[in-house]
Amino acid sequence: FLMVYHFFLLFCSLQVIEVDKFPRSEIRICVTVLCADGGMRAACVNAASLALAHAGVPMRELVAASGAALFAETLLADPTLRE
Repeated sequence: FLMVYHFFLLFCSLQVIEVDKFPRSEIRICVTVLCADGGMRAACVNAASLALAHAGVPMRELVAASGAALFAETLLADPTLRE
């Protein structure tokens, strides 16, 4: 379950970080989840993107994520775990 989030965050980060400017470096992204009530993947991606920008890591653009769900023909934006 957490490996899916790991690879998703890795994929999003590698698309925007200008890794050619850091040929012999490692950029480590650690996300701590305090409460998981739905929308955890979007929250992790947004937090990592903002942390990289705040740290001054050169990126092509910021990454933004959101969650949505279709429930009984109703579209829910940012659904909770219960929904």
